[in-house]
Amino acid sequence: MRSVILTVVLFLNLSFGEIAVVANPSFRGTERVEDLLLGLSEVRVVIYVTDDPEFNDTAVRKLIGISYEDFKMLWMERALDGRGVPPRELPPGEVYLRVREDRNAIGVLPFEFVRDLKVLRLVR
Repeated sequence: MRSVILTVVLFLNLSFGEIAVVANPSFRGTERVEDLLLGLSEVRVVIYVTDDPEFNDTAVRKLIGISYEDFKMLWMERALDGRGVPPRELPPGEVYLRVREDRNAIGVLPFEFVRDLKVLRLVR
């Protein structure tokens, strides 16, 4: 019973929590978030996402309107063509640390992991 309640709470948190696209506080890019995430910007960034496929699918659908699988496929094609490096999947705490340490990094995180990072976009 306890695991069922925990699962429901986690599902509700994922379903209704805020999703943040974040950057290092010194990031000065003015490009659209969608362009940064799709590698269409002239500014090259390192992209980090969580290692939670359900969160990533919800986030990518809300941010750019495609499934996470399509997003990964797009990045795989870009990588094979030599036009970029696919986003790295890491635990949320690690995404936070990498973005905090790298001026050219952006991350997609649950809002509760934002802390002192620069929020580029916030969606519900």
